[in-house]
Amino acid sequence: MRGFEQFECTRHRPSASDHRLLLPRYDSRNFMIRNAARCSALVVLAFVLCPPAVAQWTEPVAQLAREIAAITGPGTVTLTVSNVSSLAADYIPVIKHALQNDLSAAGVRVVAANAAADIRLTLSEIPPGYLWIAEVRQGNETKVAMVTAPRSQTAAPVLNGPLVVIRKNQLWSQDSPILDVARVQAGAEEHMVVLDVANVSLYKMTAGRWLLAQQFAIPHSRAWPRDARGRVALARDHLFDAYLPGVVCASTAAPPLSLNCREGDDPWPIAGAQTALFGASRNFFTGVVTPGIGKLTSVPAFYSAAGVPRPTYTLWVFARTDGSVHLMDGVNDVGIRARDWGSDLAAVKSPCGAQTQLLVAGVGDGETPDVVRAFEIADREPVEVSAPVEFAGPVTALWTSSDAHNATTVVRNLKTGKYDVFELAISCGQ
Repeated sequence: MRGFEQFECTRHRPSASDHRLLLPRYDSRNFMIRNAARCSALVVLAFVLCPPAVAQWTEPVAQLAREIAAITGPGTVTLTVSNVSSLAADYIPVIKHALQNDLSAAGVRVVAANAAADIRLTLSEIPPGYLWIAEVRQGNETKVAMVTAPRSQTAAPVLNGPLVVIRKNQLWSQDSPILDVARVQAGAEEHMVVLDVANVSLYKMTAGRWLLAQQFAIPHSRAWPRDARGRVALARDHLFDAYLPGVVCASTAAPPLSLNCREGDDPWPIAGAQTALFGASRNFFTGVVTPGIGKLTSVPAFYSAAGVPRPTYTLWVFARTDGSVHLMDGVNDVGIRARDWGSDLAAVKSPCGAQTQLLVAGVGDGETPDVVRAFEIADREPVEVSAPVEFAGPVTALWTSSDAHNATTVVRNLKTGKYDVFELAISCGQ
């Protein structure tokens, strides 16, 4: 459990029972959470860790891929999926993943943007079963491919491996607590910035090893919160900025560096251009956000947040200080059933599935080994799309990298007592 002071909240890792008390059921007709039927405990154990491909829909998906490929020819496409049928939300990313695989086999590669064609797949319903309609737009021309798929109330998912795989790469380890780490390229040389409560340290990759190049003490007049947090963000006109509670440091543009630190409550970057005000005497974000999320310039206090891109907006996920997890799009604020989610989360881009996965640390007491799992948000419902990655201790920090292609995770190793830093990235499951 994270430490706390009189003025400070302990970062909460809620239990499943906490969420049952905090989060009501919602009506999906008004942008609320779909109440998909829950599987039995044995089925959950069977496929939560290995998201499924549905055997009975293998041929309809393959047929749809062939018809789309006949329209587009080899090349790149974007793919969005809309579900207006009674299909449970858990199946949507699985169907999308299967279609992507079949398209790839036909020479059609799904990308995030700037594609030769755009595909909008609508999963609808007709009396005999499901009707899947793909609108294929190339330039000013739109063509349609469609297939029917059988409906079965007892359709059981068939295991076919995880949708995505979380890859972890250990970057660094040291005795003192680490707040954040970032790799930076300075000219032709690769460097690594390590931030802790005492120093900003710059390491240089030499002969396959990180060697200390420079180190800067962090001046501050106020005591750090017991559960201090920090952030390293790459900058455009200089190498990086380092954020700590009530202190901001800016480096010069290239090594050898100098570091200018000052006391101030500058908002911290949380994702892309989005920033949020961090409480200087606390261990969480106050809720003031810049720019606003839609018309909202403030949200309830939170420990971490991540942005999940949608075709026309960004869906924000907040791990709030009351232990709940909420989705916000600038208009709606919806609580979700996030079982076994801790207070640390980060969004990572990938070529897989929905092309943005949400990495979430597990619930722990701060004294037991932790896990990180990957989720996608389907129809406002989180769907687990990876097997959990295990660590030798509790996760103390989880930040999205500046380019959002990986996440930095800090773990307090219970065996060695050291703080280990891992870079997490997503690769597509086989």
